[in-house]
Amino acid sequence: MPEDLDNLTIKKTSKNDNLHRALKNKNDEFYTLYADIEKECKNYIKFFENKRIYLNCDNENSNFWIYFLNNFTKFKLKSLTATSLSRNKLYTEDGINIIVTPLNGTGAFDSEECI
Repeated sequence: MPEDLDNLTIKKTSKNDNLHRALKNKNDEFYTLYADIEKECKNYIKFFENKRIYLNCDNENSNFWIYFLNNFTKFKLKSLTATSLSRNKLYTEDGINIIVTPLNGTGAFDSEECI
């Protein structure tokens, strides 16, 4: 079957175009929307004070990272850290700077370095 016809069939019958776009654009941030994070986390502000937030398998484009970075001072966080599988980096916000450090391993959520 010609490739164009195959794509046309998928497009015509697909009810999850957002998943196809995300796959094509390598963007999965639609799974957890910023607004949803905001709605949930606002209920727990008092619990964040002086805490270290660790986002395993996230990066600087993650909605979780952006949300906690935007609210770092408001929540009185001690630090914000994320490890990125796709970029193989460790991101750390200490309230003053964002420090980016290369990981020795893969950055997988279950790697020794990330645990």
